[in-house]
Amino acid sequence: MIQSANHPFQFTTRQEARAEMTEFIRRRFSGLLGTKIHLLDLPNGLDLIEEEVHMRLAAHGIHMSGLRASA
Repeated sequence: MIQSANHPFQFTTRQEARAEMTEFIRRRFSGLLGTKIHLLDLPNGLDLIEEEVHMRLAAHGIHMSGLRASA
């Protein structure tokens, strides 16, 4: 089981985790991502969204190099 310290996510499979994270991002960040939210529908959608976030942060002088999710 995977648990998050700051949100009550509880997953038993990788597929379940991916589905819940995708839905969470869609609900919470569709306004911020605009039309890019549809990237979540692709098989590598979470990776594409992550790259989009890194590009937007870098455009504002915030670099996230060296950070990687543990899951």
